[in-house]
Amino acid sequence: MTGAGLAQIKGLPNLVYLNLYGTKVTDAGLENLKGMKHLRNLYVWQSKVTEEGAKALKAAMPDLEVSTGWDLTTFAKKEEKAEEKKEKSDKPADAKAEKKEEKKEEKPAEKKAEKKDDKKDEKKQ
Repeated sequence: MTGAGLAQIKGLPNLVYLNLYGTKVTDAGLENLKGMKHLRNLYVWQSKVTEEGAKALKAAMPDLEVSTGWDLTTFAKKEEKAEEKKEKSDKPADAKAEKKEEKKEEKPAEKKAEKKDDKKDEKKQ
């Protein structure tokens, strides 16, 4: 596949996924993809596409996910976001669990003493 071949892909308006792994496609060839409204995933690993070319296409097509290879910083950021989201969703459950544990830990003797104090207060009134 080359940039000229990508010009033919414009005829596939509903294309969602395109894998250009190991092709001779360059930044100039990516210009042929602009305007493909349904394209969401583009893989250009081991092609002639540069980071700058991928970023330019991404800027022109914000809904497009462009993968240029193993970018561990991007992967790490996605993992951090997923972990933060999980922690946020777990917090309310953790707080409820802690309260239940506190109630379980109350000693029966303390509960009886509280009940006796309450009964004494009722009788005084």
